[in-house]
Amino acid sequence: MVESTPSTKKERKESGYGKRIFWIRKDILVSMKTEFYNKRGTLLKVATASELVELSDGIYRANRSETETVRGKTKTVMIIKERKLKPEFGESFFTQQNLSRN
Repeated sequence: MVESTPSTKKERKESGYGKRIFWIRKDILVSMKTEFYNKRGTLLKVATASELVELSDGIYRANRSETETVRGKTKTVMIIKERKLKPEFGESFFTQQNLSRN
């Protein structure tokens, strides 16, 4: 379990959360659950990861993620159907115009 809090006044002001707690599997170093707390310390939502796949030698990622508010009013499910490791980018990708797009 790792607790994360904003480290500067600016980060505290800009962050929507007072802290996050990550539940990490020690064997593969993947966050399986994240708890999000407001600035008063109240739990707001919980994200859980599942359907882990090994992408390459010892690198695991979740193909399914569910985030639910504590009050149960909203739930978001994200399912990864396809992913590419180390996508190829040609030199034309790294133009000033591409790098400054929002």
